[in-house]
Amino acid sequence: MIEDITFTNIVMRNICNAPFFLRLGARLPAPPGIGVGTFRRVMISHVICDAPTNNAPAIIAGIPGHLIEDVRVSDVAMVQKGGGATALADIVPPEQERDYPEPSFFGPLPAQGLLIRHARNVEFHNIEITSVQPDARPFIWLGDVDGADFSHLNVSPRDDVPAIRLRDVGGVRLSGSRGLPETQLNHVTDGRIP
Repeated sequence: MIEDITFTNIVMRNICNAPFFLRLGARLPAPPGIGVGTFRRVMISHVICDAPTNNAPAIIAGIPGHLIEDVRVSDVAMVQKGGGATALADIVPPEQERDYPEPSFFGPLPAQGLLIRHARNVEFHNIEITSVQPDARPFIWLGDVDGADFSHLNVSPRDDVPAIRLRDVGGVRLSGSRGLPETQLNHVTDGRIP
């Protein structure tokens, strides 16, 4: 079990990997009969990540049927390299549930700043994501997420690049974010904001 964890007041410069990486896998090296664990109640706040040469987004990734739950992220500013091509925006990352947890094992990812998959009840407040170079990927990519609240999201989407890409997502709210529409969605199989 990974539960009740807080990360706060962190400054990272020139990192070469995901700004943060929350991963629930299924390596199952324990004795027979021990199943997949839990990963819940995590708070990340007051983080600055200046990574102008990094192309990996922050990642929150459970596995099918085993969700990361109750994650709160607030007051985070990330500067990413950017430069992702249009073809990357349509990638659906492999699950890799039995591999050692390392952000690079997913390969190229379809998000500039934040990728969330197989999660429940995630909240993001006062998040700023910028890219040094123009990027064709959405700032945030959600897949198999039940309950995602975004408030005061600060991104600069272009007409051809969505702020948020949605795949099999329920209960999404976006509020108080300059330049983005107030949004509340019950269920989306494949969509985007805006």
